[in-house]
Amino acid sequence: GKGGTGAEEKGAKIYPVDIIKGYNGENVPAEVVETAKKLWEVFIKYDLELAEINPLVIDKNAKVWALDSKVILDDDADFRREIKFAERNLFGRPSTEAEIEARKIDEGDHRGTAGSVYWDLDGDIAVIAAGGGGSIVNMDALLAFGGKPANYTEHSGNPPREKLKRLTKIVLSKPNLKGCWFVGGTANFTDIYETLMGFVEGLREISPKPKFPIVIRRGGPKDKEAFEALKEIGKKEGFDFHIFGRETPMTKTAKTMVELAYGNISN
Repeated sequence: GKGGTGAEEKGAKIYPVDIIKGYNGENVPAEVVETAKKLWEVFIKYDLELAEINPLVIDKNAKVWALDSKVILDDDADFRREIKFAERNLFGRPSTEAEIEARKIDEGDHRGTAGSVYWDLDGDIAVIAAGGGGSIVNMDALLAFGGKPANYTEHSGNPPREKLKRLTKIVLSKPNLKGCWFVGGTANFTDIYETLMGFVEGLREISPKPKFPIVIRRGGPKDKEAFEALKEIGKKEGFDFHIFGRETPMTKTAKTMVELAYGNISN
């Protein structure tokens, strides 16, 4: 076929390659044999998971041009590559300092996850979401109500409070934030008290003290104890908490967050 999108439906053929014997240019037109062989050499030399050229063009002079390409590196082989490639993410740019630091939180500690998924964005509402599909639904809701997220991150499983503390400090290190949204569904196993107290410990170490509204929507084991503690901490320490439990839909609190952050309402 001619390649392009939908190649799978256009009669494209797949030819397996013996990784021990290597590739010698079989099963491709003569004009692209050398290109195919070089692509295979790059694939092996740099321990790639994917090496793709698309589109590949042959001009009127029979010269081959790779107009675009994509490679995916096998991260487990980083140690043996002579060339150290800059870390990149889904946005096609080097990772920010916050993104790199967030991914370190789970290193050496298997108890739940926090920060292994973290991306900096251009907005002004900090987001700490519980993992799973709900986190994506919540981001969609925030955007739909006109919110501008400053980041995307999540935690899941049953992470200890130290992990949430570290994640909170990273998330809230951004300047000029107008709000923070700590949001998640109703958990079955996550200790809500433990994670929210980790969040509070992180808040306490932010300087200057955050004065923006903090909307919390969570449910699960020990949520009542967590909410009572938050109310007391908010009064004593001057945090602007707005607390919602399992009786309030997650996406409804997206609207609350946007209105509070941008000054449309006050509670």
